[in-house]
Amino acid sequence: MESVYELRAPQVQMAEVSASDHHFTLDNPRGFVNVVQKFLRT
Repeated sequence: MESVYELRAPQVQMAEVSASDHHFTLDNPRGFVNVVQKFLRT
């Protein structure tokens, strides 16, 4: 079953930066970079 996000905006890609809270770029900068690099490769 599709999520609400997929139904409303199918072009959007969701990603999670593990080990982070509100400020994910400060809490887990390496994890943020990894998520962005993965996105850019797709």
